[in-house]
Amino acid sequence: MSGKREIRFRAWDKVNKKMWNDVWFDKTSIYWGWNEEKEQPEAIMPRDMIGELMQFTDLHAKNGKGKEVYEGDLIRVLSNGYEPRLTHEVIWDEERLEWGVRIVGGGTITSLWTFNKDFEVIGDIYSAPDLLKSA
Repeated sequence: MSGKREIRFRAWDKVNKKMWNDVWFDKTSIYWGWNEEKEQPEAIMPRDMIGELMQFTDLHAKNGKGKEVYEGDLIRVLSNGYEPRLTHEVIWDEERLEWGVRIVGGGTITSLWTFNKDFEVIGDIYSAPDLLKSA
């Protein structure tokens, strides 16, 4: 990338309990997939059926060959002197206006950049809620 941040979203479908990647949206609907032949989205869903939109942080984790990191992801730190067994949630820090992480169950917010990509994505808060309980 040439200094430009990639803006992308995914969405949690609260009705079907499914994560949709690479979505776009307007005031009333969420869209995903593109049908080249029909020149239209594969699927359209009313926004009120979507639980949450989550933004791409423009970072990739070390696991999964550079797995993309989104808001709402759950991560475990691999090094940097941090406790590796703790689960952190990726959040948008309104105060600092940057991506941050907070230990699941509470605690202060730390900049996501602090971990220098030395973390793995272990799930997300919607499709892996059991990770929130075991944290």
